[in-house]
Amino acid sequence: MVDFKLISSQILYDHLHAKVIVDTLEHDGVQHPYFYLTSPVDAVATVSLTNEDCIILTRQYRHPGHQIIYDLPAGHLELGEDPIQGARREFEKETGYFPRHI
Repeated sequence: MVDFKLISSQILYDHLHAKVIVDTLEHDGVQHPYFYLTSPVDAVATVSLTNEDCIILTRQYRHPGHQIIYDLPAGHLELGEDPIQGARREFEKETGYFPRHI
């Protein structure tokens, strides 16, 4: 097991939908920053196979990377929404396909 020690933790950005944190970790006497994003928002993602066993992906612009990427159909759940229904809604909205089974 690799031994990392948490030296410090700092919240860089705190918003209702996301929080950006930087932790300083120490390993073998060397300190490393570790940036990550947390979110209290519930979300879903889908992996869908066609009859030909191909995975359906979306193609969309992602600003942090300044590029268009391929991604799984996914999104945030509405407040109180059932995850299965939310997954179906996001899949249909993002792909235009209507799954037989989910």
